[in-house]
Amino acid sequence: MSNISELSQPSSTSELQVLKRRLQIIEAVVEAISKQPTNANHVLETIVEQIAGELRCTHCAIFLEGEDSGERILRVVAVRGQHADEIRKRKYSARRTSIAWSVYLSGESRKLNDVQKAEDFAPPEHVTGEERSMLAAPVKLDERYIGVITADKAELNAFTSDDLHLLETVASQAGIALTIQRATEKSKRRLIFVSYSHQNVDWFQKIVMYLKQLEKASDRELEIWADTLIDTGVKWHTVIQQAIETTKIAVLLVTQDYLSSEYVATQELPALKVAADNGDLKLFWIAVSSSTYKEFGLDKYQCANDPHQPLDMIESEGKRNNALMKIYTKLRTAVNY
Repeated sequence: MSNISELSQPSSTSELQVLKRRLQIIEAVVEAISKQPTNANHVLETIVEQIAGELRCTHCAIFLEGEDSGERILRVVAVRGQHADEIRKRKYSARRTSIAWSVYLSGESRKLNDVQKAEDFAPPEHVTGEERSMLAAPVKLDERYIGVITADKAELNAFTSDDLHLLETVASQAGIALTIQRATEKSKRRLIFVSYSHQNVDWFQKIVMYLKQLEKASDRELEIWADTLIDTGVKWHTVIQQAIETTKIAVLLVTQDYLSSEYVATQELPALKVAADNGDLKLFWIAVSSSTYKEFGLDKYQCANDPHQPLDMIESEGKRNNALMKIYTKLRTAVNY
């Protein structure tokens, strides 16, 4: 990733003024991080505001990865410029070619003098269709690319290499802000989130008896959470999402009933997988009965027991209890790690 020191050395008073302004931009972003280290959204908004003003963009936007109905997407989290409200609603996915998506996947910055000549240019990603020049730089968290920052203009050949270096520098700052916020959030995570189907309440009660021992055995302050704790009349979807945000370890009781739940398939499970992929929580699933778990990508996550011998196929109560004890041991090790 480039930094501000890579900008061309100024050879005139006007170039010196540009360099001074750009150093002030970096200082403004650094100050935003230092003043509100746990508020990455404030930092991202500061970045797009500063870049849109300095480069006089048609618009500047930051996209971060997410998931929508089980599909990985890039979602706009900060934007400045023309048609900002419309752009904020946009999502990009692998199903449609786009410059933003290409940069996100490759981790390679790009300066396009004429976007319409690019093979991965897709007109729908521009509201007016008049944008011709574009800059795009990836946003990195730890060792993984998690988003993109873009800037565009209506003119051809509108950006310089120094402009791209500036964008790369603030993209790096965005990654720092997100790293700080995520570390802070992880330190606050203390829930063991149990995700299950109400059709399998008997299994839920049996497994929770073992999970409750984690609260006592853990050397950290942990608490079992399930939707049985949601009070009547509250907005349960909001409560569940808030619980996921403070979850340290998620335990999924997987059956076909569980996977057939529309809410689980489109909301709860995708949110848990994204958090796990981002390193925010540890995800374990328990094969309670035979299911189409591979269709939901769960084979990529650790199963706490043998998925080819789910719990309901163990006829002996003694052997079933032994299997539950082994599951408990695995989860205890994960919680205390």
